[in-house]
Amino acid sequence: DLRGELAARQTMIDVYLAYNDMEKALVASWEAFELAKTDGDAEVIGNALETLAGVYMSGGQSEKAMKTLEDEVTEAENANNSKRWAQALRKQAGVYASQGDIKEAVEKLQEAREVLLRAGDRKGEALACNTLAEVHIGQKRYDDAIEVAREAADLLQDCGEPMLMV
Repeated sequence: DLRGELAARQTMIDVYLAYNDMEKALVASWEAFELAKTDGDAEVIGNALETLAGVYMSGGQSEKAMKTLEDEVTEAENANNSKRWAQALRKQAGVYASQGDIKEAVEKLQEAREVLLRAGDRKGEALACNTLAEVHIGQKRYDDAIEVAREAADLLQDCGEPMLMV
């Protein structure tokens, strides 16, 4: 099945990275990303996108990682796929955070949250809040982290999913 094939490709990517074969890792990552898009599930696509961006980052190609993420944001937005759009924004935020650009990471997470709010996806909005809280924790901005984590907990409580909080 498709998800089994994606798991096998992920293993191949991991092996290529272990051998420091960036070219093969990139090819396999692109193949996995294109395959994931046929699945249609925003989380599956987001995971493949994160892997692809991570391979670029591992190879010191942060500009290509960001370009790939920007293209996915645009494609998901044009398709009016809120979950996929927000997932791509969250992945962008992760790259910005890894580069130390916390301001841009926070902006992308806020944008993801707004996309999910407009779509009425309270669980997704809570996940964006939780990720934002983690960024605040990393910056030792504990009051901000607590405030956003409470918002996430409230959103999950409202939709009957309080155990989703990590």
